[in-house]
Amino acid sequence: MLKTTILSLAIFISLSVQGQIQNSYHFTNSLDTLGRTQWVSYRLTSQMVEDTVRYRRSGFWGTPQYEYRNSGYDRGHMANHSAFDFDERVHETFNFANIVPQTRFINRTVIRYLEEYERKLTSKYGCLYFVIRAMYEGTDSSIPDYFIREVYTCDANLVTSFKIENIP
Repeated sequence: MLKTTILSLAIFISLSVQGQIQNSYHFTNSLDTLGRTQWVSYRLTSQMVEDTVRYRRSGFWGTPQYEYRNSGYDRGHMANHSAFDFDERVHETFNFANIVPQTRFINRTVIRYLEEYERKLTSKYGCLYFVIRAMYEGTDSSIPDYFIREVYTCDANLVTSFKIENIP
């Protein structure tokens, strides 16, 4: 019997509307025809999250698809930088292709808590895949209405999932 979790994971790892950006940690961003980040997927191991050496963040780079100044939104990471801070190449998560508008509360509280929880899950399971989707209800909207975060074991079993409303 084909598990729906395997099907869901395969769809989001292979799907691309316009383009994919893959970096050295094998996290992939998929952009739609408007240049909006649709989803990101990546794999983490317990060795990655338990490494005691942590590299500092760097500045944002690339071309922003949204003007953040005085907008009331934070620059929120799809693939979070804290998951990749075990290596100096953490700067790859600061590419604007990996950034979406998130309300301050969501970015600084809810997502931050989930990132810490995901690191604990990775330590527990040893190897996890993450699929994070930005969901836009309007075709011309540059601000996601909500996010879906799915966590799978490396043998494709769903561990948990979250729906996070991007409400101001």
